[in-house]
Amino acid sequence: MVDKRVTDDQEIEFFKQKKVGRINRENLQLFLQYPDCVFGKQKEEILDFAYTRQNGQITMNIPRGMTTEKVFEMYQAQGRNNHFSVEKDKNIHKSLDAVITKNDRYPKEGYRISFPDLIEADEDLRDLSAYQLELLKKEDKGRKFITLFERLALGWIVFKETGKHLDPSGYTLCAGSRTRNGYVPHVFSRDGNVYVSLYYPSYHDDELSTREAIGTLQDAVSK
Repeated sequence: MVDKRVTDDQEIEFFKQKKVGRINRENLQLFLQYPDCVFGKQKEEILDFAYTRQNGQITMNIPRGMTTEKVFEMYQAQGRNNHFSVEKDKNIHKSLDAVITKNDRYPKEGYRISFPDLIEADEDLRDLSAYQLELLKKEDKGRKFITLFERLALGWIVFKETGKHLDPSGYTLCAGSRTRNGYVPHVFSRDGNVYVSLYYPSYHDDELSTREAIGTLQDAVSK
């Protein structure tokens, strides 16, 4: 449970970041509307989106302006501060936003979304390819599977809260994202480090699953 009281250090940090322009009207609105959200500093890295972690789920409030590469860099900074690495596959030579050209939810638009608070991905979606998951979405248009941006953000949040990594045994298929050629990103952790790689959309494996959003997608308060 996150302590709702504002500490002296949080107040000092808030006004410090406001002075240099890191705290804007949209972030302040999130902070006031969600007083139990985390909004502060993780060593050298400033939290640029608000979230809540309670009742077995994590809800993220993503403001306009966030990008997949930016949250990847936040994760890398967290790793530098805590002695682990966050790495792209050797075949990913560009910014993640240049490589991942299709997302079911594009972070620049701003939105709010919730996922189950699970270390490993959804058990009931295990061993399904991205093609099969796409068919499930067509059968039920209300189903929403995780994007690469959301998986990186979840990993950042869970490590910040618990000191643990997501997917230490399995892999999260980010079925809500695609490259221009149709490849699907996945994220996993091994030996204390985090990796981003790509799969063929037809690939499936009993260690591979995805994460499904809970409830109804809502516009972010910053939109």
